[in-house]
Amino acid sequence: MFGHLLKSFTPVTCFSSSALWEIITQNYQESGEGAWDRNIPYAVTNSTLTAKYHAQLIFQHAQSTRYQQHQYGVIDYGAGVGQHAYYLAKSLQDICTAHNHPIDHFVIYLADISDKCLAHWLQHPELAPLIEQGVLRPLPLSGDWLQDAAMISSLPHRQHCVIANYLLDSMPFHAYEYGLKQGVSLSAPRKHLSPCFSGPLSSLTLKTTILNPQPQTDKIEKSLQQRYHNISRFTIPKTAIECINHLLTHCPDLLTIINDKGYITPEEIDYDDVFNLTFEGSFSTSVNFDAIKHCLPPKVHFAVHGDSPRLKTIVISHNPLAPPNSLTCADTTSLYHLMKGQSNLNLSMCDSICKILNYDPYSLELISQALAESPTPISESFKKALMKIHNNHFSKRHDYHLLHLAKIMRKTRHYDNCLTYLESYARKKRPESENGAYHLEHGIFLLMTNQSEQAQQSLTLAKSDTLTKKTAEDLLQKLQRADTGNEY
Repeated sequence: MFGHLLKSFTPVTCFSSSALWEIITQNYQESGEGAWDRNIPYAVTNSTLTAKYHAQLIFQHAQSTRYQQHQYGVIDYGAGVGQHAYYLAKSLQDICTAHNHPIDHFVIYLADISDKCLAHWLQHPELAPLIEQGVLRPLPLSGDWLQDAAMISSLPHRQHCVIANYLLDSMPFHAYEYGLKQGVSLSAPRKHLSPCFSGPLSSLTLKTTILNPQPQTDKIEKSLQQRYHNISRFTIPKTAIECINHLLTHCPDLLTIINDKGYITPEEIDYDDVFNLTFEGSFSTSVNFDAIKHCLPPKVHFAVHGDSPRLKTIVISHNPLAPPNSLTCADTTSLYHLMKGQSNLNLSMCDSICKILNYDPYSLELISQALAESPTPISESFKKALMKIHNNHFSKRHDYHLLHLAKIMRKTRHYDNCLTYLESYARKKRPESENGAYHLEHGIFLLMTNQSEQAQQSLTLAKSDTLTKKTAEDLLQKLQRADTGNEY
């Protein structure tokens, strides 16, 4: 009866020592690659464009030192499903081939804290062959940020690149409001406390309050407190600062590429009453990049390679590097956001989108939504674009690329090809949660090919999925009211 009532289950503690971080870590270790099915944003950081930019920057960095076998170690920190590492390996192979450079100069470490992710990589159809070749190498992490930074810095390479995609925003930090250090307590419905927290992360409620008495501050905190004395709320990303500085101190030639949301200058800093800690599959905040820059060791270079309202691309290195002449992850974020709002595009425009997005598989989703419906012959150019996208395909547990292809073919009235993709999708074993999308697309195809009775059956099945229920109901009502013709 009282299971839904909230109960505080932690005392007020400094943000950096909150139980939140341990809960997040345990949740992710248990979820493994499945965590990426739960609204964690990763489409942009895992795109072919992002990997291409990283590969170009890494190759430029590698040219400053004479080649030695396996001298360059690339650490994909928090590799997750492994998609970014896969595209990075392909991009590096292309660059090495073009420059007649040995690919075995590079080792890409798939670094993660979840044993489930490691098992996933070893069984993955695209990753396993690269692991066998030695291009990719699994690297288990402990989950202790500083311990893992020390382990990475001890890898036997003269040059290192650490890639952090949406990583710093999940590190413990200190929070201040009007110059006073803030604490946080956690609450959850009683049904998830038996006696420890055992529910989904989304059930957590965070409450901030002033720490009393105020803890002692160290030299870094005092310096930053003075820097932000006129800002009502700010954070000090203490763990990120310590980890980055440890790597810079112990790696002789380090390149760090960071893609994350946050603030680059003090003037931009804008935190809410819970310091922007929001839930998007996991809890994360906006990174105070200005504090990181302010605390770097002497003669270390901090550069902004891309800046969008949603994401920043930051490069920290011992030596300055010229930005490659291609799209950064931050640029791609803005591009994706723009394209999501498009509609009624013709095939030639969609062909251009494929090229702009470097034939990334995500372009199929954008095109299938934006493409105008018309009986348009598919050009040889667009066929080649679809083939290039197919060659970049990366297998995932939740994988709709065949449905997007079917939708593109259906919208252009290539019904035979549409049916082929639908049948290919149906033959693969899919999670139950994906059935609604299939039944809806299959139902629309049947409507378009004047198979009303079969369409009704598919749309009725689509009604059982909350994501497709509304559209399926609307189509069923139209079926009941009148002859559908080519209306759909």
